[in-house]
Amino acid sequence: MSIGNVAVLGGGLMGSGIAETAARAGLPVVVRDIDRTAFEAARGRIEKSLGRGRRDGRIGGALDTSAGTRAAGQEFATAIGKRSIVTKDRSGFVVNMLLVPFLMAAMRMYEEGFATAADIDEGMRLGCGHPMGPLALCDMIGLDVLHGVCDSLHDEFRQPGYAPPPILRRMVVSGRTGRKANRGFYDYG
Repeated sequence: MSIGNVAVLGGGLMGSGIAETAARAGLPVVVRDIDRTAFEAARGRIEKSLGRGRRDGRIGGALDTSAGTRAAGQEFATAIGKRSIVTKDRSGFVVNMLLVPFLMAAMRMYEEGFATAADIDEGMRLGCGHPMGPLALCDMIGLDVLHGVCDSLHDEFRQPGYAPPPILRRMVVSGRTGRKANRGFYDYG
């Protein structure tokens, strides 16, 4: 089974990134989002990045995903220059399961006044060789997106590392959602 058309459900950063990558690989792509504003933003990001618009599936990741669908997904990943990672069906991705507790720990350190956002980020860049610090990464991902991911992971696994800290909730409520709002842990305006 070969994938010849791609449908992406959700036009956020991840969805538009997947759509862009598939379009760059020459596959016809359709993006859908229940939020019209998110859809239009995704379309704008993709068109700007590609320099043109592309409008034109099968579902992997469900409990009963067939071997054929899994193989097609892996073939698709290879076709768009990516490597697939096979996991069992559960909330979260491999990266999110590891990254979210790390990011929440950085937020808690900041909230407790342990260090400034810049010092926390600099410590991880210099001390661990990360390309950017955790709080700058939070701003890039979007604090509202992270809040949703935290809620989903915490609801399913009930592990304290996934619980959104109070600072995250307060920042989202006040509109400080990161780069897209020109303010988060840093100001971008």
